[in-house]
Amino acid sequence: MNFLLLPVALLAAPLVLMCMLRWRWGFLGLLVYLPFAGVVSLSLSGEIPKLFKDLFFAIPCIAMFFLAGRDSLARAPLPSWLTMLLAFYAFVAFAQVGNPQLYDWRVAMIGIKVSLLYLPLVYVAAAFCERGEEVATLMRRLLIVGLVPCGFGIATFMLSLAMGYENTMRAIYGAAAEAVTQDFTRFDFGATLGRFNSTFTFAAQYGQFCLAMIVPAYAVAFADPTARWRLLGKIGLGVVLIAGLLSGSRSLFVFMPLLLLLTLIVDARLTKMFAGLLLGPVFVLTVLEIAGFDVMALFTGVSHLATVYSKNVAVAGLLDTIASTPLGTGTGMATIASRHVLPEDYVFVAVENYYAKVVVELGVMGLLALLAIFAGLVVLGLNARRQTAGTPLQPAASALLGYLVTMMLTSGKGWALDLDPANVYFWVFAGLMIKLPYLTTQVATAAQAPQQHPFLASLKRPPQLLR
Repeated sequence: MNFLLLPVALLAAPLVLMCMLRWRWGFLGLLVYLPFAGVVSLSLSGEIPKLFKDLFFAIPCIAMFFLAGRDSLARAPLPSWLTMLLAFYAFVAFAQVGNPQLYDWRVAMIGIKVSLLYLPLVYVAAAFCERGEEVATLMRRLLIVGLVPCGFGIATFMLSLAMGYENTMRAIYGAAAEAVTQDFTRFDFGATLGRFNSTFTFAAQYGQFCLAMIVPAYAVAFADPTARWRLLGKIGLGVVLIAGLLSGSRSLFVFMPLLLLLTLIVDARLTKMFAGLLLGPVFVLTVLEIAGFDVMALFTGVSHLATVYSKNVAVAGLLDTIASTPLGTGTGMATIASRHVLPEDYVFVAVENYYAKVVVELGVMGLLALLAIFAGLVVLGLNARRQTAGTPLQPAASALLGYLVTMMLTSGKGWALDLDPANVYFWVFAGLMIKLPYLTTQVATAAQAPQQHPFLASLKRPPQLLR
């Protein structure tokens, strides 16, 4: 038994009380704690510390938000059709608890927790900001907090060049070094590209965190009202990109540039997009050259990996599961965390495709519900971008939509939406994106805009939020 759990629980009691008194405090607490949850779980042995973010922040925050009733829900302008899609997806997940192929109720509980616990955050996030200024403040906070893990990850990589990868990881993480690095997995691309996890428990989590931090960095860099913050945003964007490229998550060599490109296209910043296409590769090559990598070897390795995943995992893996388990096998049966409650002789087959994993658990019906939700979010994102055109909220809307689309694409090769911190950021960013057209700052900005043709003006007119 870990005797540190008792004092930690006593210290955390005021946090839980604060979250219960004010759901907004719980929401902010969750976003601040999330990047450092891995430090706590690595410092305290056992499974309970892994649940601290849920027990101390997420669950109290969500519970108090919905217990507040109509007052809080009125601030979350999700369309009724999206609520119906989310409810149907949850219904399918609960219905699959009765699947005869389900191993036992513990697997079902894990599946429900992983699939549905953070989904209500879309309502919480949509209700959090009531003015455009609050969006700017929230993006600043996310960026400042996010620079800490990114900076630590870069420092760890630099230290590994001097001390060696294995020695560095053992010096920092001690007995947990072997587990967090997947037995010190590394790739030889001229220099050693190891798996770095910074303040997280796995490199994949750290990589997904770097991907998510592009959103606040971009929003601050191109939309913050203060010049000093815009400068910090541009510096932060560079730091986040470097951290992601050096994290050891090879997929980020594809998805980080993709996210930036999508964001610039949606944001209609053609000049910056062309500049990015010209200077972006130079920036990446410079970082890799300084780190000592063989660029051609790295490019060849990543290209081969992308080809294999797109053919054998993203397409073939999904088609195979549709053919073999069209009705599903039960909620949680393909969730990685379920291994902790399955017997040692049980053969657990991991599915490296989030959509295929949904089919294995929830069947084709669950997949269709999920795809409908994703399609709905894209439609709402395009609407948010259109409604915020020409306002300070436009870059945020573009970055949020770019992130959601990128995550939908990455789900074809992995299960990031099942893991911290992407499982939180995805729904939080979706809620923020949906709320942007309704914020009062945009209405004021639109009222001060130059007169133009009535038809063009109608395309930018924000909808009225009914209360």
